[in-house]
Amino acid sequence: MALIYQAYYDAHGMWPDYATAKALLMSTSTDLDYDTFTQGAGSVNADRGTAVASGKYGVYVSDSTWQPGDYRGNDYPGFAHLATPGETYTTSFTVHNPTTSTLSVQLNDVENDESRRRISTTL
Repeated sequence: MALIYQAYYDAHGMWPDYATAKALLMSTSTDLDYDTFTQGAGSVNADRGTAVASGKYGVYVSDSTWQPGDYRGNDYPGFAHLATPGETYTTSFTVHNPTTSTLSVQLNDVENDESRRRISTTL
């Protein structure tokens, strides 16, 4: 995390706030193909994290976590979220491009045993 903070500071002349630093760390981690309870956001990838934080390449997503559903109409952050068949939940993700390059980003909803979301970037 210290490397990401320093790369961001060197590129922007200020330290990232907590939310930006967390988004950079989570968005640049390496997916280990385990469920999120085993891997979290993945393995820390300092090379990718510093490259994105410094604006050399890549994107990062803020508000990168989402738990669809609720509990009896209320959203309790630390509580189980329930979604019954036929219900629809939506959210928005903000994709940040700190580079000077034009990037094409595709956000896919992937449904499998882990119900993970994947973002692919092409230059």
